[in-house]
Amino acid sequence: MTGEKRGSMAEEPGPKPGHFLPQDDQPASTSTYQRPPVPAYGDPSEPLAPPTRPLLTGSRLGPPPPDDRAAAAFKARYNPDPIAFEPKNRSKGLIAAVIAGALILLAGAAFAATMVLS
Repeated sequence: MTGEKRGSMAEEPGPKPGHFLPQDDQPASTSTYQRPPVPAYGDPSEPLAPPTRPLLTGSRLGPPPPDDRAAAAFKARYNPDPIAFEPKNRSKGLIAAVIAGALILLAGAAFAATMVLS
Protein backbone atom coordinates (compact mmCIF):
# COMPACT_ATOMS: atom_id res chain seq x y z
CA MET A 1 0.00 0.00 0.00
CA THR A 2 1.14 3.46 -0.75
CA GLY A 3 -0.35 4.98 2.35
CA GLU A 4 -3.44 6.33 0.64
CA LYS A 5 -6.62 6.11 2.59
CA ARG A 6 -9.28 4.30 0.73
CA GLY A 7 -12.86 5.29 1.40
CA SER A 8 -15.54 2.72 2.01
CA MET A 9 -18.52 2.32 -0.22
CA ALA A 10 -20.77 3.70 2.50
CA GLU A 11 -18.98 7.03 2.25
CA GLU A 12 -19.52 7.31 -1.52
CA PRO A 13 -22.71 9.03 -2.59
CA GLY A 14 -25.23 6.61 -4.08
CA PRO A 15 -27.87 7.23 -6.73
CA LYS A 16 -30.73 9.41 -5.63
CA PRO A 17 -34.36 8.36 -6.02
CA GLY A 18 -35.49 8.82 -9.59
CA HIS A 19 -31.95 8.95 -10.97
CA PHE A 20 -33.03 6.94 -14.01
CA LEU A 21 -35.68 9.48 -15.04
CA PRO A 22 -34.79 12.26 -17.47
CA GLN A 23 -34.07 15.59 -15.82
CA ASP A 24 -35.66 18.85 -16.88
CA ASP A 25 -32.44 19.97 -18.53
CA GLN A 26 -32.09 16.67 -20.44
CA PRO A 27 -34.51 15.96 -23.30
CA ALA A 28 -36.31 12.65 -23.07
CA SER A 29 -35.01 10.24 -25.65
CA THR A 30 -37.67 9.47 -28.20
CA SER A 31 -38.04 6.03 -29.55
CA THR A 32 -37.09 5.55 -33.19
CA TYR A 33 -39.25 2.43 -33.53
CA GLN A 34 -41.27 2.43 -36.70
CA ARG A 35 -43.98 -0.08 -37.51
CA PRO A 36 -42.85 -2.38 -40.32
CA PRO A 37 -44.71 -1.88 -43.59
CA VAL A 38 -47.48 -4.32 -44.40
CA PRO A 39 -46.75 -6.22 -47.63
CA ALA A 40 -49.27 -5.68 -50.37
CA TYR A 41 -51.07 -8.77 -51.67
CA GLY A 42 -52.38 -7.68 -55.04
CA ASP A 43 -54.35 -4.63 -55.95
CA PRO A 44 -56.57 -3.56 -53.04
CA SER A 45 -59.42 -2.91 -55.46
CA GLU A 46 -59.48 -6.57 -56.55
CA PRO A 47 -62.06 -8.71 -54.78
CA LEU A 48 -60.71 -11.70 -52.91
CA ALA A 49 -61.14 -15.03 -54.64
CA PRO A 50 -62.97 -17.75 -52.70
CA PRO A 51 -60.82 -20.65 -51.50
CA THR A 52 -60.71 -23.64 -53.80
CA ARG A 53 -62.25 -26.85 -52.54
CA PRO A 54 -61.86 -30.36 -53.89
CA LEU A 55 -64.62 -31.54 -56.15
CA LEU A 56 -66.83 -33.93 -54.22
CA THR A 57 -68.24 -36.80 -56.25
CA GLY A 58 -70.37 -39.83 -55.58
CA SER A 59 -72.82 -40.36 -52.78
CA ARG A 60 -73.07 -42.37 -49.63
CA LEU A 61 -75.57 -44.69 -51.25
CA GLY A 62 -74.24 -47.74 -53.02
CA PRO A 63 -70.67 -48.89 -53.54
CA PRO A 64 -67.90 -46.32 -54.03
CA PRO A 65 -66.50 -45.74 -57.50
CA PRO A 66 -63.61 -48.05 -58.47
CA ASP A 67 -61.02 -45.22 -58.48
CA ASP A 68 -61.87 -43.98 -54.95
CA ARG A 69 -58.61 -43.89 -52.95
CA ALA A 70 -60.37 -43.64 -49.59
CA ALA A 71 -62.43 -46.75 -50.25
CA ALA A 72 -59.31 -48.66 -51.35
CA ALA A 73 -57.47 -47.63 -48.16
CA PHE A 74 -60.45 -48.63 -46.01
CA LYS A 75 -60.68 -52.03 -47.72
CA ALA A 76 -56.94 -52.65 -47.34
CA ARG A 77 -57.08 -51.83 -43.62
CA TYR A 78 -60.36 -53.39 -42.47
CA ASN A 79 -61.20 -55.98 -45.14
CA PRO A 80 -57.92 -57.30 -46.54
CA ASP A 81 -57.74 -60.06 -49.11
CA PRO A 82 -57.45 -63.48 -47.45
CA ILE A 83 -54.11 -65.21 -47.33
CA ALA A 84 -54.01 -68.19 -49.68
CA PHE A 85 -53.97 -71.60 -47.93
CA GLU A 86 -50.94 -73.68 -48.73
CA PRO A 87 -51.00 -77.23 -47.34
CA LYS A 88 -47.77 -78.34 -45.71
CA ASN A 89 -45.89 -81.16 -47.40
CA ARG A 90 -45.29 -83.68 -44.62
CA SER A 91 -43.04 -86.62 -45.21
CA LYS A 92 -44.90 -89.97 -45.17
CA GLY A 93 -41.78 -91.68 -43.83
CA LEU A 94 -41.70 -89.37 -40.78
CA ILE A 95 -45.33 -90.12 -39.95
CA ALA A 96 -44.72 -93.89 -40.29
CA ALA A 97 -41.65 -93.68 -38.01
CA VAL A 98 -43.60 -91.83 -35.28
CA ILE A 99 -46.42 -94.40 -35.38
CA ALA A 100 -43.97 -97.34 -35.32
CA GLY A 101 -42.13 -95.82 -32.34
CA ALA A 102 -45.37 -95.39 -30.42
CA LEU A 103 -46.34 -99.03 -31.09
CA ILE A 104 -42.93 -100.26 -29.92
CA LEU A 105 -43.26 -98.25 -26.69
CA LEU A 106 -46.75 -99.65 -26.03
CA ALA A 107 -45.56 -103.22 -26.67
CA GLY A 108 -42.58 -102.72 -24.36
CA ALA A 109 -44.80 -101.29 -21.62
CA ALA A 110 -47.23 -104.22 -21.93
CA PHE A 111 -44.34 -106.76 -21.76
CA ALA A 112 -42.86 -105.03 -18.69
CA ALA A 113 -46.24 -104.99 -16.96
CA THR A 114 -46.73 -108.76 -17.49
CA MET A 115 -43.22 -109.54 -16.17
CA VAL A 116 -43.72 -107.41 -13.03
CA LEU A 117 -47.18 -108.82 -12.24
CA SER A 118 -46.17 -112.47 -12.61
